[in-house]
Amino acid sequence: MSKLVFLDLSGNSFHGNIPKEIGNMTKLQQLSLSGNNFFGEIPASILNLKELKTLDLSYNSLSMEIPIDTGNLSNITTLDFSNNNLTSTIPSSIQKLTKLETLYLQNNLLTGDIPSWLFDIKSLKYLFLGGNYLAWNNKAKVTPRCTLFVLSMRSCVLSGEIPDWISTQKTLGILDLSENQLEGTFPLWLAEMNVNYIFLSGNNLKGFLPPSLFNNSPSLKVLSLSRNNFYGELPSNIGNATKISDLFLDRNNFSGKLPESIVNSYYLTFLDLSNNKFFGDTLPDFSSNVNLQFIDFSSNEFSAEISTNFPQATTLLSLGKNKFSGNLSRILTNLSNL
Repeated sequence: MSKLVFLDLSGNSFHGNIPKEIGNMTKLQQLSLSGNNFFGEIPASILNLKELKTLDLSYNSLSMEIPIDTGNLSNITTLDFSNNNLTSTIPSSIQKLTKLETLYLQNNLLTGDIPSWLFDIKSLKYLFLGGNYLAWNNKAKVTPRCTLFVLSMRSCVLSGEIPDWISTQKTLGILDLSENQLEGTFPLWLAEMNVNYIFLSGNNLKGFLPPSLFNNSPSLKVLSLSRNNFYGELPSNIGNATKISDLFLDRNNFSGKLPESIVNSYYLTFLDLSNNKFFGDTLPDFSSNVNLQFIDFSSNEFSAEISTNFPQATTLLSLGKNKFSGNLSRILTNLSNL
């Protein structure tokens, strides 16, 4: 086995400690033990695998610290320790990994400040830190040397405004800053970036949504702004985001009528506008939105009869706690998937 280059044991039911003898397989370039029941510490002998390019220990029950000398794995491009019970801080030796492209550390028990040197790793493209007890130092000066495609800092005690150094990440496709303590408005620079997935739910953001968010984001697919303090009417050009599939604006203070253009978002699948102050005696005609399955307009101020058309694909339709009146529309009886 000393000449083995690729070992994938993922998705099995192995348990116990990872055997320290694994460090004898010095020719390994890819090692995946993901999705098993391994527990205990990551054996220090794993650092003997100097040719490793991919190390995936995710979805186990590993505990203790990330080995302090993980940075000695000089050929690593993908390091995945996510979904374990790892503790302590992110070891500083990781900054020596000059080939590192993907770092998954989410959903552990890591503590301490998120080190700003992570953004000095030029090769880094995918960074997942959420679901730990990590905290971002808002006084940290960051001038990223990396070019990120994904940045996930969910639940990392970010406060103040959305960090403007993120604006340097022109290739960013996914931004997840949800479940933090962010304040201020939706930044214009973010609205004008071409980010596909934006997750900002569970913060203290406020203000109007900039129309440029929908004009300049033809590839916007998911916009999650739930549980903030945004207010005002939705921009009339919201339908310009024709590729959006998931739109979560619930639990804010939005008001006004729904823009008719929203039906131009052909790929809409999930639309949650609940717990706002939207009003109007008519709703847009959603019958052409054939992918729309989940519609929640509950806890708003819509009124009059329900006279709009909903798509046949609808499986959940929530209109409670509004001011609708009159006869129950026959249109609803045609929704056979409810």
